[in-house]
Amino acid sequence: MYRQALECLVDAMSDVSSVFETLSLDRWLRQVRLPFWTPREVRRLRLGQCLTLVDYCGPGLVQGLNGRAQVLVTREEQGFRMESLWTLKPCRVDAEFKPLWGECTFGLAPPRRLQLWCDSAQEAARAQAGFRVASLVLRRSAWLAHLAQSQGHEHSARLTHPALFLSRALRGENGGFLPTPR
Repeated sequence: MYRQALECLVDAMSDVSSVFETLSLDRWLRQVRLPFWTPREVRRLRLGQCLTLVDYCGPGLVQGLNGRAQVLVTREEQGFRMESLWTLKPCRVDAEFKPLWGECTFGLAPPRRLQLWCDSAQEAARAQAGFRVASLVLRRSAWLAHLAQSQGHEHSARLTHPALFLSRALRGENGGFLPTPR
């Protein structure tokens, strides 16, 4: 009887997205220069709310068009979705910056672990690539903030730092949370 119940539970769990990678949340937060209380802010999200980690407009990759660095975390029914975008050309050097876009679905598990979720092996590779893109956008944004601060541009440094929810002035009335368009 116990065995049948266990098999039934395994069959039911196979329909749900499976965890394919578990990461140390603290190590990742240090790598992308986010404050250690970021998971608390993410957990506070209600269904459909969106937390903006980075949102910065600047010179774009295409001459004459604005670029954007953006990372959003949205609460969904089965966890969280992280979407990232990079279309900035941050320096005058002819370094090759390609436009980047990625998304992944993840969950937060105790003790301070981040779990990437997917349904198939093909989606696993796409989710892992989306997570890498989000990490790269956050690291590049922290790099831009460091450059701006070292040159004395405090306002630009605050805007490009990867944690817009640090300041109430930057959050606006809604506390950093934006309703997700449907």
